[in-house]
Amino acid sequence: MSTLRVNNMTNVGGTGPTYASGMVIQVVTASTTTTVGTNSNTQSDTTLTATITPKSANSKIIVITSQSIFKSSGNAENQLNLFLYRDSTQIFTQALNELGTGTATSFQGTKSSTYVDSPNTTSAVTYKTRFSNYNTSSYVYVQQYNVPSTITLLEVAA
Repeated sequence: MSTLRVNNMTNVGGTGPTYASGMVIQVVTASTTTTVGTNSNTQSDTTLTATITPKSANSKIIVITSQSIFKSSGNAENQLNLFLYRDSTQIFTQALNELGTGTATSFQGTKSSTYVDSPNTTSAVTYKTRFSNYNTSSYVYVQQYNVPSTITLLEVAA
């Protein structure tokens, strides 16, 4: 039986580590329990944010969010919209008109989503969620009652 031991591997060009395609290079996680509410159809920050500095410009970033959402009972058409941003650019609509019950009842839940991004950079990239209210006559919330929301960023070799 043979044993292969190496201290370091470099790519064929002789610089930097070698990552096999599909290999997870790094993982960043963050969470928040800060309650934020709005009765506006203008987007607001949820305080859920995480920053990653890709090791390779051709890496993919898998963004996994689990957002705690809450609809107040003030209006039957009260619904929540949820968006994902890379830095200042909206890259994904996670939910439109979520929590629509058709009745003036409160409702709490979690909206989970996964998005694969190609930021094409080795500079720091910040991902965050923002939300708005579909109907401005009552409130929607994130992290209501301090229920946590989480974001996980996985850098995956191309």
